Amino acid sequence: MVSGTASYHVVERFIRGEMKLPPRGSVRIEELINHLSYSDDVGAKLDGIKLSVEIASCPWDEELALMGVLLQNESDEVVATEADVILTMDPGLVRSYRLIGYAGREDPEIGVNHGPSAVGLSPGRSNYVLYQIRPHGEESRDSEAIMARVSLRTGLAAEELVVPVAYPPKQWSLASSNLKAAVALSSWGMVLRQSPFGGPLTHFDVSRMAREALEGADASELKRREALQLIL
Repeated sequence: MVSGTASYHVVERFIRGEMKLPPRGSVRIEELINHLSYSDDVGAKLDGIKLSVEIASCPWDEELALMGVLLQNESDEVVATEADVILTMDPGLVRSYRLIGYAGREDPEIGVNHGPSAVGLSPGRSNYVLYQIRPHGEESRDSEAIMARVSLRTGLAAEELVVPVAYPPKQWSLASSNLKAAVALSSWGMVLRQSPFGGPLTHFDVSRMAREALEGADASELKRREALQLIL
């Protein structure tokens, strides 16, 4: 499930070139997110693939959390063997969750779910996936609880790397520049698609998130800055 990037260029052409919104069906959220490259010094590595996981409160709905899963190919070759991410949620802590983007896929149910695949992820490339999580009420939560586990499995020997995701999610203001940029782009996509999963999201909300992500973007990240400025 390595995302392409073609949809971003279609959206850009409509907005910059034709000064109008793109057709809803042309907007693929995962391709808006992965128009950017992502890197993270923090993460665990297995067979040349680095896995990083981050979870933060949702900036437009206090009852939700947003989790970013980043894969980076730091090897010297295309990953052609089995290399998959498995997401396991604790149903006692998580009421529901869904993969953001990838229209046409059924929403995952609580339990074990296949996440992004690293197969076909070329050297130096990243793939970023977002999940929207709805935890149970406060009364069911333990501050020391593990609400999810993200596992990376690679190779014929089925080696496995497991990253636990603890409750509570960090505050949105403390989220990384990667998560803020990915969420701004995904929120923009939901507004453009008029997705019911966007809830109360408006273009004003998306613009606010894009400005916040711009503040955290390095001056040298021209591609990231250009994409976030397009939202505005």
